[in-house]
Amino acid sequence: MGKTGKILSCTLGFIALSMICKTLTLDFDDKNLQKPAPIGSSWDTSKLPTSTPLPEMLNQPYHFLGKGHQAFAFLSEDGNYVLKLFKPHYPHLKIFGYKVDFTPIPFAKSLYRFLEQEKFQKKTDKDFRSYINAFSLFKEESQLEYLHLATTSNLNTVLQISDPMNNPRHFDADKTCFLIQRRVDPFILTLGKWIEQGHLEQAKDALSQMAQLLAKRIDLGFIKSTNKIYANFGFIGSRVIQLDIGRLLTAKDRGSPPSTTQPYEVLHTSTYRLKNWLNKQSPELSNYFTQCIDDLIAGKAIENPS
Repeated sequence: MGKTGKILSCTLGFIALSMICKTLTLDFDDKNLQKPAPIGSSWDTSKLPTSTPLPEMLNQPYHFLGKGHQAFAFLSEDGNYVLKLFKPHYPHLKIFGYKVDFTPIPFAKSLYRFLEQEKFQKKTDKDFRSYINAFSLFKEESQLEYLHLATTSNLNTVLQISDPMNNPRHFDADKTCFLIQRRVDPFILTLGKWIEQGHLEQAKDALSQMAQLLAKRIDLGFIKSTNKIYANFGFIGSRVIQLDIGRLLTAKDRGSPPSTTQPYEVLHTSTYRLKNWLNKQSPELSNYFTQCIDDLIAGKAIENPS
């Protein structure tokens, strides 16, 4: 093998090894986490009120729970809270109409951040705006306990975290971008258990809550609907809670013209997966949920006649 071949083999081997390591560790790396805004930034959330004392939430270990599109999630030692460390957004490349994730390639993230600084910053600002919206407008529905988006100097706390490989990691809370939510039970698993146990009235109450919660998103002007009922919602007791708060943006936040109508009909299209699942589990509940949405749309039409 010639010199060129050896260089090429070594390069491909390095890339392959790097991609394997990233896969095994779920690409959890300090330098790839979202950085907080500078101290004194307009994104400073330190003065936002919390319903739970910070020491109760921060002064305990957190263990790896899972990875989503926007964050790594960690469960508190007492099982009451979920801490999320944000991942910056990296778009997929489109090659011949197919989406290709380029992020496992070595140095790809750093190169993208360098070449697309303005686009990267705009996306970060939209993510931060969504988190602020969740805390100020949707706090009860998301059970968001604490939000830390900008560098501070008052926490004086080290976050104790076990990473995806169960290795202990430590982060300076003042210099880390994170949020804390109440832990919830998965929506579909919990609803399925109630259906299996014959608790249909409890299931109906949950579905009515779901319709009302999705309608409130529309009332607040959050224009992006969601089909991910399976992953994005859960329960605290019997109360429906939204987990994913990274898409709570208004038309103004997105730089789009405001809508002249309230598109409540989207409640049908955005919940079709849930209705299909319900139809397999209990046609009665599927019909009930459809009726909840129909009644809600009719009621909104009376409240807001054109």
